[in-house]
Amino acid sequence: MVSYLIELRFKGAANKELKRIIHRAYRFLGYRPKKQPVPHVSVVVIQNCRSEKRLIQDFAQICSKHKDFMKYRVCGVGTFFRTGVVFLKVYPNKGLKKLRRKLIRRTRSYTARPSHEKVWSWKAHMTIALKLSFWRFIKLWWHMRKRSTPSYKHRVLSLTLLKKGKILREYDFVRNQLLTRRQALGKRRR
Repeated sequence: MVSYLIELRFKGAANKELKRIIHRAYRFLGYRPKKQPVPHVSVVVIQNCRSEKRLIQDFAQICSKHKDFMKYRVCGVGTFFRTGVVFLKVYPNKGLKKLRRKLIRRTRSYTARPSHEKVWSWKAHMTIALKLSFWRFIKLWWHMRKRSTPSYKHRVLSLTLLKKGKILREYDFVRNQLLTRRQALGKRRR
């Protein structure tokens, strides 16, 4: 089963700071992350898609027609106790929530989403560490609560469509255009 993800990736100084926080958390727990972390917020999770071409078209069309100003704020530490996840809380504005609902509604007929993902209730977050054992979870949660957490306010510059964890397309809201994987990666290197 092929998985797709539409995510909001952090850019610039926020990206560097969030990577430092993730690495510090893993060092505090005494191990390294398996892969280089990519700070992001999952906007839509798609577990199964019957038409990748249609998904790309709908993604591009909805993003290009969306005119609401989209911002988000990162502030505070939260947890998902059952799954051993420690995260930074993300507060999206109405424009970003509206875009998410449009994407879910448009793709509903040919995609499947996880049962826990609801259209209206979205717990936006940026994961610091996941699948932690009970004691590591408690240790990191208390550690993060004592430390000062970053507080950012940002505008949404782009949304990224991933397939199996790799960039498939990216929509750039600044230039108002859909980028291929090569263009999106080239843009990041500059």
